[in-house]
Amino acid sequence: MSLESIEQRQARIVRHVLGMETWADRYQFIMEQGDGIPRLPACWRTSAHRVPDCASRVWVRGSGDAGRLGFLGASDCPMDAGLLGLVFHLFSGEAADDIIATPPRFIEEMGLPGRMSAQRIRGAYAMVHHVRHIAIRHLLGQRPVAAVTDSMRTPSRLAG
Repeated sequence: MSLESIEQRQARIVRHVLGMETWADRYQFIMEQGDGIPRLPACWRTSAHRVPDCASRVWVRGSGDAGRLGFLGASDCPMDAGLLGLVFHLFSGEAADDIIATPPRFIEEMGLPGRMSAQRIRGAYAMVHHVRHIAIRHLLGQRPVAAVTDSMRTPSRLAG
């Protein structure tokens, strides 16, 4: 668990993005967040890890335990990879109950619904839902997997 709460990271991301002058800068920043996500190997890019309702193909796999979860992911689209990077930045390394309890306000507060297609916004919420579903499964003890490593933390220019 990090020193900064999910809510604090979420608020910091929103402030950072809203402080940018143009939407072009905001879009570029979002896409850059996909550069640092822990990559899901091709062998795990299966329907079991596929996030439905995204504008492009997106896969997410969780690891760790209910006390500390990490995520690997991939997308064939830079914007969706960037949105996934934001989701990972918020939730990687956190406890399952904290992930489940924190609503994804950043999507709305950044103004994305008015600037992106409805399908892309559904996909962003689907990414959060998928991560939360992984957290629920870990709380229920349905998927014990390898421990979270530091390489599964999402490096980001947003790190505080």
